[in-house]
Amino acid sequence: MVDSDKLDEVIDMLNEAIELDPKAMCDVFNVRINCTDNGLGDSQWITTAPGGLFNSDTVGVMGFINGTLSRLNYDKIKAVYRDDGTLVRFERNSQ
Repeated sequence: MVDSDKLDEVIDMLNEAIELDPKAMCDVFNVRINCTDNGLGDSQWITTAPGGLFNSDTVGVMGFINGTLSRLNYDKIKAVYRDDGTLVRFERNSQ
């Protein structure tokens, strides 16, 4: 891991955005987009396998963020949700 303080700043900024507009942040972070056959599914971005509503790999904002952090040798972060699907906060992913 590199520069722990910078990662804490990223997490703090994301959490501030939740405080400002929790619904907008929840909506943004819950969107998943289909990847093209020669696109993000075969790159450093973190995608999910086909299934459910999607016929191809999909990527979301967390995949972009964590793919970027991983490429820069930073720890990953995770979104924490309530049981009802409400986005609560972001924090370091201890896994």
